Amino acid sequence: MSRNITIPVGKSGTVTTVVTPINGFTGTVTLSCSADLVVEINCGFSPSILNNGGSSTLTIVTTPAKTNFVRGTQQASLRVIGGVSFAALLCWMIPGKRRRKLPTMLLALLALSLTFNLGCSAGNFNSTSVSNAGTPLGTTLLTITTVGTSGANVVRHSYYYQVTIQ
Repeated sequence: MSRNITIPVGKSGTVTTVVTPINGFTGTVTLSCSADLVVEINCGFSPSILNNGGSSTLTIVTTPAKTNFVRGTQQASLRVIGGVSFAALLCWMIPGKRRRKLPTMLLALLALSLTFNLGCSAGNFNSTSVSNAGTPLGTTLLTITTVGTSGANVVRHSYYYQVTIQ
């Protein structure tokens, strides 16, 4: 297995690993990978357990940059107040004898739902951008851990794998 890989941000890369038993080893080898949480990289082996050697694929996934738009709370509050006011105005238009609870509630719900749709326009949105830069560019190290088990003996090794994000 080479000791480094270059991956564009937001993409993934794979590396094939071959485990060859030595000195008559006949047990299992468990492979695992971990990255610092700050670098936003996920990694793992498939398969993660090998019996008497074999090959496994290490997959490394980087996180793309993200931008979210959040509607301002002031605009949402004004729309709710407008909907309630519009529903109250419509209730006043109903003649006195017909002001029953059920029709009034139904009319209020209808007016409220119609008012929410009236606010969808290309006007001033008062929105805020929340950004996640994704996996940072540069070089980071993954920790590859191997655990070999043969009966009562357990051997653990850690290796470092260099990932360059472009």
